[in-house]
Order: sequence, then structure tokens, then C-alpha cells
Amino acid sequence: MGEINVAEFLEEKLGKNPGNVITPNGKLLVVTKACGFILLANVVGLSLDVKAVKHYTDWVGDGGNVPPLFVTNKKGESNELVIGPELAAYTSQFTVNKIHWINADSDWTDLPLLIRIRHTGELVPCKLVQLASDKLRVTPKKPIRGVAAGQFAVWYVDTNQILTTLKNRLVTNGRYVCLGGGVIE
Repeated sequence: MGEINVAEFLEEKLGKNPGNVITPNGKLLVVTKACGFILLANVVGLSLDVKAVKHYTDWVGDGGNVPPLFVTNKKGESNELVIGPELAAYTSQFTVNKIHWINADSDWTDLPLLIRIRHTGELVPCKLVQLASDKLRVTPKKPIRGVAAGQFAVWYVDTNQILTTLKNRLVTNGRYVCLGGGVIE
């Protein structure tokens, strides 16, 4: 495909998508032309008015500098980006629906599960709690950065931790086995 300017490509294919960049409490910081092109947990590369940031938040440090700010939420219905410091881009609990288990007949409730968000994301130990027949609450052992609605969460098991328990139920050609996944709400 060759090198392309992604921003130009998206603008050409999707059109301009103006929107507001706001604080978590809804205060307007700036209007952007490319609201739809900015992803969750990405550094906000916008020129922000330091006076507005200082007025509406406590993010400005002693030297008067605004720290790197990240997209912490996207409000599609109002086309707004919520921004905040890096810590606000982390999630310690979320729900998943449209659950698919590779082997729906197996009981994985007592296994030490791992979760991965995005195809190159870190495998993080987690707990799953059934909320409804097709809905789970996921609590990772440590917060995960950039969890967004519509992404997939995928569960794995580390075969090194469970081989003695499942030696007759599990076939693997690697250390981690994918058990299933779902869509983040």
C-alpha cells in the first residue's frame, strides 16, 4: 500500500468531523476539526489554551506547564472528546457482552484467566463475573489503558498454571490458550 498520510486518508474517506474537546466536568477547552480521528488513550495533539486548562482543572504543574493529556472518553452522540491526565486513561473494571466461548460446554470459572485488549495488548490476570446470560463484568488485576466500547476483550488461560488440573481437557501447541471473548460496552 505504501506510505500514506492517515489523517488525509481518513478525512477523504470519512469527511471532516468537527467536535468539542472538554474536561471531565464538561468544560469546553477547544473545538477540533478531526474529532472522529482521535482514539481513546491517545495523547491529545491539540493546541490548548493554558489559561482555560488552568481555570477549569488542576492539571497545570508548578512550572505552569500543561502535562500530556489523553483522550479518556468519546461521546459519540454529542461528538465530544473528554480529555484528562494519563491516569484517567486507565480502566479498572468494565463490562463485556456478545460473549463467545470457544468451548461453551467447559467450566472455566476456577481457572486463572488472563485478558487481552487489542491484538498486541498485554495479557493481564482478571476475574470475570456473570451479570446476565450474555454479559460479564471484567476486573483486571491491574488497570488497563485505553479500554473502549466496541473493542474486543479476549480471555486466555496460561497452560503452565493449569496443566495438572486440565491435563485431559486441554490441547495446546503453545503456552496460552484462547478461551473466548466478547465486545466491550
